[in-house]
Amino acid sequence: MCKTVMINEAKALSKRDLKHMNDRHDLIIIEMRINDEKVRALLDTGANTSYISYNCVLNMKMENMIDKRNKIKYKNTSCNMISYGTLWHVKMNISDIECSCKFSVIDMNAEVDMVLGLNFIKQYGVIIDYNNRELYFENFMLRF
Repeated sequence: MCKTVMINEAKALSKRDLKHMNDRHDLIIIEMRINDEKVRALLDTGANTSYISYNCVLNMKMENMIDKRNKIKYKNTSCNMISYGTLWHVKMNISDIECSCKFSVIDMNAEVDMVLGLNFIKQYGVIIDYNNRELYFENFMLRF
């Protein structure tokens, strides 16, 4: 059985829209590592949860870790998506700091591999300084 969740219009951004917004420095995109592979993440204060693209999961050879019991149907006015399930504990490195996050696995047609939502932001106490383009975590700072 699928649970239905409404998502806002921002989730339906195309690659072209995302590239254009990033060119204007409107988005917070950070590079990180999963299994020693570079990935790009969008920090999204409007997303309640974090998402990872199914292609990224395949590239990282993590498809056997997907909990398929927790499929959710995401819905907005322009598209419907069904998650492949949940990755409960993905280890990542931002700079030299190891962290982990829970992700819903979905198809994403964006230039990022994942969206870090409020669950990540709250878990790590992230403070965003837009004026100086800096992210403050509990014990380190990252420029974006």
